[in-house]
Amino acid sequence: MGNKDSYLDDNFDEKIEELDKISEQELLRIEVNEQLEESINELNALKDQISQKDSATLLELCKDNVIETITGQFGLASLFINSQDGGNVTTTHNFENGVTATKADEQKYNAWQENKKKDWQDVRKGTGYDKPLPKKRKEAFQTQDVIIDEYTGRPLPKDGRAQLDHIVSASEIENNPRTNLFQTPEDRAKMATNDKNLAWTESSANQSKGNKNWKIHFQATP
Repeated sequence: MGNKDSYLDDNFDEKIEELDKISEQELLRIEVNEQLEESINELNALKDQISQKDSATLLELCKDNVIETITGQFGLASLFINSQDGGNVTTTHNFENGVTATKADEQKYNAWQENKKKDWQDVRKGTGYDKPLPKKRKEAFQTQDVIIDEYTGRPLPKDGRAQLDHIVSASEIENNPRTNLFQTPEDRAKMATNDKNLAWTESSANQSKGNKNWKIHFQATP
């Protein structure tokens, strides 16, 4: 009789353990189903707001927008604004090839092409890529005890040898199709002279870099 009772006790414990596992699986299944249902509802809501054409464009733009952080922050926002307003969307790829969906985008493209024909220094000055720099230098000389070259780590004298460099060059920003499609000239100048895109460096290094990307510049420097 004792062996039988022991068997029943062991069997009962096993059944309880199995029931616990089934309960855990059922709870997990319920949780997954709830999350899946929530995701499906969100997708359906997004589909109702954005046309099939614009949805495809969004995917293309997401893939196309993997560029420098400094130049990537403006793309999707403008596209969503156009989609919500029911307007046509010009993709960066089409814009670069002169294919535009709206008259406004066509005017942006024409202005971009006209600037390419002009002397770069005239475009640079007219857009204001250097306008805030003298004031920023003066304020830094007055408030900072030491100016450090952010590329070499060496201290810089507080004179003309200490310059503020555009990390992503003004030329790169001006010639980028995305910036011309999604930003005004004023926006491009603000982005170029944002503190996050400025670095202190020695004047000769800044001049040798010119309009080149720093990565390309250093790769080409022996």
